[in-house]
Parts: sequence; structure tokens; C-alpha cells
Amino acid sequence: MRLSRARRALKASIRTALGKIGLEPVRHDTAIYDARGLTTDPIEAASRAGLRPFLIDVPTENCRIMPGAAFACAAGVGNPFVDTLAQYAAGRLTGYSGSPLNDFHRQWQPQSAVEVLGVGPQGLGNGLETAGPFGMIMPFSPQSPQDAERRWRQMIENDNIEHAISGDAAMGWKGWGPVSLELGEAEIVRLTRVFASISERGYVRNDTRDGDIKGVVLFDGKDFRIMITGGHHRAAALAVLGHATAPVRIDHPIARRAEVIHWPAVTSGYFDPAAALAVFDRIFAGRQPWSQI
Repeated sequence: MRLSRARRALKASIRTALGKIGLEPVRHDTAIYDARGLTTDPIEAASRAGLRPFLIDVPTENCRIMPGAAFACAAGVGNPFVDTLAQYAAGRLTGYSGSPLNDFHRQWQPQSAVEVLGVGPQGLGNGLETAGPFGMIMPFSPQSPQDAERRWRQMIENDNIEHAISGDAAMGWKGWGPVSLELGEAEIVRLTRVFASISERGYVRNDTRDGDIKGVVLFDGKDFRIMITGGHHRAAALAVLGHATAPVRIDHPIARRAEVIHWPAVTSGYFDPAAALAVFDRIFAGRQPWSQI
């Protein structure tokens, strides 16, 4: 009883303190603001959501998947996830070997962050120009290349453990090659399982950490794109199944092109403004990095 009263008193004091500075605590299970059906404008959704992550329906063709490569989530643009699932839907996929995803991993094997970003090293600084591919950061990211590499390698290791794959980042990663046969086959299984699930049950989301497709809004004038940061398989499956939109959770600041000089990686000296805009514009347009180097 005493502990319960103490907790209530602590919560009340925290609520009072936050109220004095204009903030309000939000329950975890209600923290995501669902803007679907209210607006398709991410700026309006962000304003409605306040400090909360928000959920919005995004045209699938406006989504950019596979970090760095920034493929439009549509058919006919060389997207290896979409093309692989199209083969599966047509009954022509026999496995990873010979699939569009396998072809992509054989053909795109960047050796540096410069290659992944698709800009020349002359516009990069503070070590980004010499970083390896996992040191790639976006110009609107607050990370350093060192932080990014640690994060990517840990994420890949955790992902492999979750899907019963032996090994770490040395086995490769879905975003580029080379990729081991075991990891490639695992990616095919994940893709086709997601596709089959959505095909049979419809798209089912939830408010847990991995319950949504996630992304960052790239805003240029009145137009926007979403750079997908999680849920690449789901986004590709929705596109192949003919869904015009995908529900995407936005929990990052919006990157506005007009504010390039204020982007964290620009103010930190990792990008000059011209290089930052070159990366932004490439992703916005759905161009691949090898088309610009």
C-alpha cells in the first residue's frame, strides 16, 4: 500500500513538473498518434501529434526502401525486393540463387560510405570521406560515422540472432553485397512469409517497437517522400499486392530541403550543403547511388 501511494505521489509530482513547462506525459500504449483518415499531409500530422510518433498513410510509390539504394517502392524500377516478390507471386521464384535480390547483391558491393551515398568525397569531411560502407550516415542524421557503424553491426547481429542465422555482419546485409548464401536464403524466406501473411490476412499493424513500417519524411516544397528505416519487406509486399498506400510510423524529425544548413550532419562538418542536397535529391527522386558516381 505504501509503495502504491509513493508511486502515485511520484507520478503526480512528475505530471506537475512537466505541466509547468507545457508538457504532458503520454502512456506508452497510446503514444502513437494515428493520423490516418484525418490527413495525408505529414506536416499537418506532425502538428497534430505534437511530440508523439504518428501514423500516416503514404503512397507506396513515395516510399524509398533499402537504405542507401533508395529504390522507389514500385514495379519496373529495378527494386530487388519488389521484383523478387513479383517472381514469387507469379510462381517463378525458386530460391535466392538467380533471384533479382541475388543479382542485386552480386552487382552492388560498395567498399565505402562514399559509394553508398553516391557523392564524391570532396563534399564530405570529418572522417565520413574515408568511412567504410557501414559508416554511411544521412545528412539529416545526428549520428557520427563511428556511431552508425556500431549501430548497423549490432543491428545486423541482433537481426541474425532473431532469425536463427549464425554469424555477424561479415555474412553481409540486405542493403548491398556480398551476401552469404545462408543470409540470402533467409531474406527470401522473410520476404515470402511477409507477402503470404499480408496476402492471406491483410496488413496487420500494432503499437509495439516493430509493429509498423517506419520512416523519415523528406520534404521539398509541397511534396514529400518517405525514406523507410524499418519494414522494408512489408513495404515491398504491399506494393506487389497492389496497395496504393502503406501505413508508416514517423518517429523522427522531418528533413526539410530548405533547412539544409541546419541539418545535424551538415553543422557537424560531415557534409557540405551541396553534398547534403545531392544525397537528399537522389533519394527523393529514387535514384541509385551508382548512377551518380
